[in-house]
Amino acid sequence: MANTDYQTNMGRARGPNSGASSSSTGVRAFDNTIQKAMVYLNELSDELGLESRERAYSLMRAVLHVMRDIVPQETAVKLGAQLPLILRGMYYDGWSFGSYEKCHSRDELFERVRARFSPEDQAHQDDESPALDPERVVRAVNGVLARHLSLGEIEKVRATLHESLKDLWPGESVH
Repeated sequence: MANTDYQTNMGRARGPNSGASSSSTGVRAFDNTIQKAMVYLNELSDELGLESRERAYSLMRAVLHVMRDIVPQETAVKLGAQLPLILRGMYYDGWSFGSYEKCHSRDELFERVRARFSPEDQAHQDDESPALDPERVVRAVNGVLARHLSLGEIEKVRATLHESLKDLWPGESVH
């Protein structure tokens, strides 16, 4: 009997009046955030000349995790709040609230980003792939963020960074 109830309920959930569209998940909020996240990843893929969105995700994750860790907690939270839900989850994944490690130089920032590259990306670092140049990756991710986040939030992030890191963000709104 329970199996029949389950099948009936499954049929209702997928019926024409269920509110589900021709989406991949059947939950608009999930489909929306996936769609928004894909815009970010596609832009990053295009900018870095990547063929894999998986690789774009990995590189974006590396930069966002470093960024999250080098800005004050309040700034990190406000930055995260502006990301699409699925990217926000990735951004906060593994974060120890209370950790804040100021970054004092470009070399230090690039080394932190390089250390967060996925094992696959680290394995390709010796190939001198331009997509794996940490400065290029940081600039590309920051450019994507600048196109989608509020100028005010970007300026707040820039204001907290060491002077040598501020120019890694676009200077004006690119909306």
